[in-house]
Amino acid sequence: MLENVSQLVEMQLPALGPNDRLLLVHPPSDEGVSLLARRYPGQVSVFSWDAGIHARSDALGDGKLLTGIQGDELQPVVGGEGVSHVVLYMTKAKERLELTLALLAETLSIARYVALVGEKRSGVESAARRLHKEKGWAVRKDASARHSQWWQVVPSRDTGRFNLDRFSSVYSVGLMGEGVESCTKLHVSTLPGVFSHGALDAGTEFLLAALQDVVTQRVPQTLTVFRRSGPAAKVLDFGCGSGVISLWLAHHFPQLRIDALDIDALALLATRRNCSANSINAAQIQTRLSDGLSALTGRYALIVTNPPFHQGQKQDLNVTRQFLRECQQHLTPTGELVLVANRFLPYAECLEGSFRRWSILSENGRFRVYHAQM
Repeated sequence: MLENVSQLVEMQLPALGPNDRLLLVHPPSDEGVSLLARRYPGQVSVFSWDAGIHARSDALGDGKLLTGIQGDELQPVVGGEGVSHVVLYMTKAKERLELTLALLAETLSIARYVALVGEKRSGVESAARRLHKEKGWAVRKDASARHSQWWQVVPSRDTGRFNLDRFSSVYSVGLMGEGVESCTKLHVSTLPGVFSHGALDAGTEFLLAALQDVVTQRVPQTLTVFRRSGPAAKVLDFGCGSGVISLWLAHHFPQLRIDALDIDALALLATRRNCSANSINAAQIQTRLSDGLSALTGRYALIVTNPPFHQGQKQDLNVTRQFLRECQQHLTPTGELVLVANRFLPYAECLEGSFRRWSILSENGRFRVYHAQM
């Protein structure tokens, strides 16, 4: 099934000649990419950080999936593989669109045809007008259908040098308690569109405070993995964002082996860079790109998460419900789950059907931290 914006692209995309090359930038994770790849075999490339798109990349062929990520660096895409047509899909974060445009500046400058598309409520019209006002781009709305808009844009020549620091933001998280020797603060660098960009999310902050109470024994020692000795226990940080939960766990418990998982490759880049900036052993935190738990094969003694409950602008609990159903397959027989959520979200009933027992580890007027065991 095609999302509205993919239907508009189907209707509006100019026909490609045999020597033309099409670049789709941040397309939705639906059948749109596969459909165009079948229509124009060998002529379609994608720029995306989304695990759902990465899972569909076989339809594109070798070398057709671009990210700008090289190791722990984010670098401009040079050459553009002879791209003649570009479709820019509106991103949920304005800053992420700006970052993407900076990475693709050379490709956009040589393309014959560039379009900016998005659902009306995504802010695509204001983004197009902002590109005209702030960057001097020529813009023209050519189509409006399926609750979406298609803007033809002509980029101005961008001769500026790419600087990631222009797009990143840093915040600090204090550390207290036993097991912390190397520093008293974590310094967390965030990138546009990654969860909790620019500041520590209040839910994650409440989760870390609850874990801190466990570490300092202000509450009963409920988490078995924290007092476990012997072989290194494996922990999963589901929806890791910039990696702050993984970093916190690694500082307090050097014996843990942590998998930091996210659907967003840019989040994993931020996590790896934060490991290095905070002197975390690279072997202790491994990043995993996955849409849900689909890319995992192992089992964990503990899963920690501040799970998403929005799909775009809509509240959507399906991701978390599916996660709670599937995480049993990825926990050891004595495995545990720690989850923070807004109080109004009905996660208690989901836990009731998936775990042998569960309790509320901590709560206040806004959040609850749930603890569940297999």
